[in-house]
Amino acid sequence: MEKNNTSDIQFVKTARQFAFEKGILVFVCIIVVACFLGVALFADDLPALFLIACGFACLVGVGLAIKIIREINNVLAAGLDWKVTVSDQTLDWFSPVPEQMESFTVSLDHIANVKVLTTRYNNSKRTPKIEYLIEKTDGKTIELDRQMSGIAPRKVFEELKRRGVLLEMDTITKGSRVKIHQS
Repeated sequence: MEKNNTSDIQFVKTARQFAFEKGILVFVCIIVVACFLGVALFADDLPALFLIACGFACLVGVGLAIKIIREINNVLAAGLDWKVTVSDQTLDWFSPVPEQMESFTVSLDHIANVKVLTTRYNNSKRTPKIEYLIEKTDGKTIELDRQMSGIAPRKVFEELKRRGVLLEMDTITKGSRVKIHQS
């Protein structure tokens, strides 16, 4: 986070920082693929269904690694930084890779509120879904993808809150409240 002048706050993430963070995810994908592949190749007498599941896990891991490597290449090829500037008048979000996220500028007067919407699932091991929304006064909504936005939306939302923009943090719970066990 940098201060340009007395009222502007700028959040910056360089292409190298992005590549490093995503590189860790690629490394994890490779480790997972290696583990499943090692079990499938070196364990004796495994059921066919387990071998199929290992093969599927390897394909998903390799596919995910390739997708992340493409994201890294796009960002490094652009060679530009993510920059989010919050002033007393505007929010300016610059993305160096328009294919991943469009850059935008919006006046703070045109922001009705910013919202962090968490969806939890009862009786499920499913990870909660977190959405970051900028709701404008004209009824339109800008949805930020935490993975593609470069800068953590929560940090920017906190700065907007400090400048008088309403920050709503809502939680929705889905699914049955009662867990049924079958014997």
